[in-house]
Amino acid sequence: MNSSHRLIVIALTVFLMTALGTVALAQNDEDHQVEDYSSTPLVQPTIEDFAPIPESDIREDGKPVAEAPMGINGYFEVSEQQKVFSLTPSYRFSEKFALKARFPYIIERKRNYFGGEASASGLGDIGLDGEYTHRFNSPSKLLRLQATVKLPTGNNENIEGDDEVKVPLGTGSVDLMLRAQFTRSTKKSGFLAAALFRKNTSGESVFQSTWWDGTVQTQTITTTNGNEFVASAFGRYVVGSGIWLNLGASLMMTGNGEMESHTTDTGGGDWSNSDELFQKSTLLDLFPGVSYKFGPITPYLGARIPLSTSYDNDFLLEERDTVFIFQLTYRPLAMVD
Repeated sequence: MNSSHRLIVIALTVFLMTALGTVALAQNDEDHQVEDYSSTPLVQPTIEDFAPIPESDIREDGKPVAEAPMGINGYFEVSEQQKVFSLTPSYRFSEKFALKARFPYIIERKRNYFGGEASASGLGDIGLDGEYTHRFNSPSKLLRLQATVKLPTGNNENIEGDDEVKVPLGTGSVDLMLRAQFTRSTKKSGFLAAALFRKNTSGESVFQSTWWDGTVQTQTITTTNGNEFVASAFGRYVVGSGIWLNLGASLMMTGNGEMESHTTDTGGGDWSNSDELFQKSTLLDLFPGVSYKFGPITPYLGARIPLSTSYDNDFLLEERDTVFIFQLTYRPLAMVD
């Protein structure tokens, strides 16, 4: 990178961080909903999600310059309530088929409650991806179909502090996410449109407590979170050698969930009840960012800025944090014969 390109990257980074910092400072310190970290990395595309660039990622004989079988992506997001790092190694068997594994680590997750704040850290819910790529007549136009199975590896029964506040690191459920992507690239720009559907299953938590008279009470809570649908569109435009400006938007719609509770105690008590979880929401977000392709390594710096928030629950504040995002993708290239 020459000096002029360095200056462009620095100027863009300073401008982006200043703008995002202004948005973050405009928010208050009241409690916010902690967003699920399993869906958000699937909404934000990586550099390898975009189609090959004509005359750059395509050989003279018309064949694409293929990605090497192994690659890795690091995703880091930070907000006032949550800091999460996710490492995603991938293996491409052919031009059509690839597998990925997502290993999230929650650096900090906060929960505000009456009288204080609790936080936790640890391994989150691991995800396994399968991907099929359909190539059209032009190598610069692709359709990708992806399926993700989210495993309940995060501790959904995690309790923190003297007040025994529940700060879960996972949902306790095996969930399925289906995603379709259409992407097209030119020498100067790239476009990606995607739709994601998440089907949540039930997760179970068991809690025990002992009363003053020695009675032991066991409570089993079965939670089924509401399903999700996300539609998104992202574009990027080259402004220098390897320097890309990125902008995207997403619309997430979440349905209501339900919770069932079954309680027994050593005194012979046995009762159950069920309640609806008022999780229905409509969330609109903006994704500005800047990336630089330096050979097989591509860093990305950006954010997710909430534009509109609507909860079908009067007890939830219709206000969300700005989330800062950093990605680092490593994907060496190999020629296709």
